[in-house]
Amino acid sequence: MARTLSRVDRVLLSRWFGEALVLVGSLVVMVIALTASSSDEVVQLFGYDVPIMCTWRRLFGVSCPGCGMTRSFVFMAHGAIIEAFRMNMLGPPLFTVVLVQIPYRAARLFKILKENPAQLVVSDRGR
Repeated sequence: MARTLSRVDRVLLSRWFGEALVLVGSLVVMVIALTASSSDEVVQLFGYDVPIMCTWRRLFGVSCPGCGMTRSFVFMAHGAIIEAFRMNMLGPPLFTVVLVQIPYRAARLFKILKENPAQLVVSDRGR
Protein backbone atom coordinates (compact mmCIF):
# COMPACT_ATOMS: atom_id res chain seq x y z
CA MET A 1 0.00 0.00 0.00
CA ALA A 2 2.78 2.45 0.90
CA ARG A 3 4.47 1.64 -2.39
CA THR A 4 1.28 2.43 -4.32
CA LEU A 5 0.77 5.70 -2.47
CA SER A 6 4.32 6.76 -3.17
CA ARG A 7 3.74 6.08 -6.91
CA VAL A 8 0.58 8.19 -6.86
CA ASP A 9 2.38 10.96 -4.98
CA ARG A 10 5.19 10.97 -7.53
CA VAL A 11 2.76 11.23 -10.44
CA LEU A 12 0.77 14.02 -8.77
CA LEU A 13 3.92 15.99 -7.98
CA SER A 14 5.48 15.57 -11.42
CA ARG A 15 5.73 18.61 -13.67
CA TRP A 16 3.84 17.07 -16.56
CA PHE A 17 0.79 16.09 -14.51
CA GLY A 18 -0.23 19.67 -13.68
CA GLU A 19 0.22 20.75 -17.28
CA ALA A 20 -1.80 17.79 -18.54
CA LEU A 21 -4.54 18.42 -15.98
CA VAL A 22 -5.01 22.06 -17.05
CA LEU A 23 -4.86 21.04 -20.73
CA VAL A 24 -7.53 18.35 -20.34
CA GLY A 25 -9.72 20.62 -18.21
CA SER A 26 -9.53 23.40 -20.81
CA LEU A 27 -10.32 20.96 -23.61
CA VAL A 28 -13.35 19.63 -21.72
CA VAL A 29 -14.67 23.16 -21.13
CA MET A 30 -14.24 24.03 -24.82
CA VAL A 31 -15.89 20.83 -26.08
CA ILE A 32 -18.89 21.34 -23.78
CA ALA A 33 -19.17 25.00 -24.83
CA LEU A 34 -19.08 23.99 -28.50
CA THR A 35 -21.63 21.18 -28.17
CA ALA A 36 -24.08 23.12 -25.99
CA SER A 37 -26.63 25.61 -27.25
CA SER A 38 -27.90 28.60 -25.33
CA SER A 39 -30.66 31.15 -25.16
CA ASP A 40 -30.98 34.10 -22.79
CA GLU A 41 -32.45 31.88 -20.08
CA VAL A 42 -31.26 28.30 -20.52
CA VAL A 43 -28.32 26.21 -21.72
CA GLN A 44 -29.05 22.95 -23.51
CA LEU A 45 -26.65 20.05 -23.83
CA PHE A 46 -27.68 17.28 -26.25
CA GLY A 47 -31.23 18.65 -26.22
CA TYR A 48 -31.60 18.60 -22.43
CA ASP A 49 -31.84 21.75 -20.32
CA VAL A 50 -28.90 22.18 -17.96
CA PRO A 51 -30.30 22.98 -14.50
CA ILE A 52 -29.46 26.23 -12.74
CA MET A 53 -26.44 25.49 -10.58
CA CYS A 54 -26.18 28.82 -8.77
CA THR A 55 -27.31 28.32 -5.19
CA TRP A 56 -27.80 32.07 -4.71
CA ARG A 57 -30.13 32.28 -7.71
CA ARG A 58 -32.03 29.15 -6.72
CA LEU A 59 -32.56 30.34 -3.13
CA PHE A 60 -33.20 34.04 -3.62
CA GLY A 61 -34.10 34.40 -7.31
CA VAL A 62 -31.39 37.04 -7.80
CA SER A 63 -28.37 36.59 -10.03
CA CYS A 64 -24.92 36.50 -8.45
CA PRO A 65 -21.80 37.98 -10.16
CA GLY A 66 -21.01 34.59 -11.70
CA CYS A 67 -24.48 33.98 -13.12
CA GLY A 68 -24.52 33.80 -16.90
CA MET A 69 -20.93 32.59 -17.17
CA THR A 70 -21.93 29.25 -18.73
CA ARG A 71 -24.22 30.97 -21.24
CA SER A 72 -21.46 33.48 -21.96
CA PHE A 73 -18.96 30.67 -22.68
CA VAL A 74 -21.47 28.92 -24.97
CA PHE A 75 -22.17 32.14 -26.86
CA MET A 76 -18.42 32.81 -27.21
CA ALA A 77 -17.81 29.28 -28.51
CA HIS A 78 -20.42 29.92 -31.19
CA GLY A 79 -19.01 33.34 -32.09
CA ALA A 80 -21.81 35.46 -30.58
CA ILE A 81 -19.57 37.96 -28.79
CA ILE A 82 -22.21 40.63 -28.11
CA GLU A 83 -24.58 38.08 -26.54
CA ALA A 84 -21.67 36.68 -24.51
CA PHE A 85 -20.96 40.11 -23.02
CA ARG A 86 -24.68 40.56 -22.32
CA MET A 87 -24.78 37.33 -20.30
CA ASN A 88 -21.71 38.16 -18.18
CA MET A 89 -19.09 40.85 -18.71
CA LEU A 90 -16.31 38.59 -17.42
CA GLY A 91 -17.31 35.66 -19.65
CA PRO A 92 -15.46 36.61 -22.86
CA PRO A 93 -12.15 37.48 -21.13
CA LEU A 94 -12.25 34.25 -19.09
CA PHE A 95 -13.21 32.27 -22.19
CA THR A 96 -10.13 33.72 -23.91
CA VAL A 97 -7.92 32.73 -20.96
CA VAL A 98 -9.25 29.14 -21.07
CA LEU A 99 -8.89 28.99 -24.87
CA VAL A 100 -5.27 30.21 -24.73
CA GLN A 101 -4.46 27.50 -22.18
CA ILE A 102 -4.88 24.79 -24.82
CA PRO A 103 -1.91 25.61 -27.09
CA TYR A 104 0.12 27.01 -24.19
CA ARG A 105 -0.20 23.91 -22.00
CA ALA A 106 0.22 21.56 -24.97
CA ALA A 107 3.51 23.29 -25.86
CA ARG A 108 4.74 23.18 -22.25
CA LEU A 109 3.78 19.52 -21.92
CA PHE A 110 5.55 18.69 -25.18
CA LYS A 111 8.67 20.55 -23.99
CA ILE A 112 8.69 18.79 -20.60
CA LEU A 113 8.29 15.34 -22.15
CA LYS A 114 10.82 16.10 -24.89
CA GLU A 115 13.44 17.05 -22.27
CA ASN A 116 12.82 13.92 -20.19
CA PRO A 117 10.46 11.29 -21.66
CA ALA A 118 11.18 9.00 -18.70
CA GLN A 119 8.99 11.23 -16.52
CA LEU A 120 5.95 9.32 -17.72
CA VAL A 121 7.32 6.04 -16.39
CA VAL A 122 6.71 5.48 -12.70
CA SER A 123 8.74 2.68 -11.19
CA ASP A 124 10.33 1.65 -7.90
CA ARG A 125 13.63 0.50 -9.38
CA GLY A 126 15.59 3.45 -8.03
CA ARG A 127 14.45 2.84 -4.46
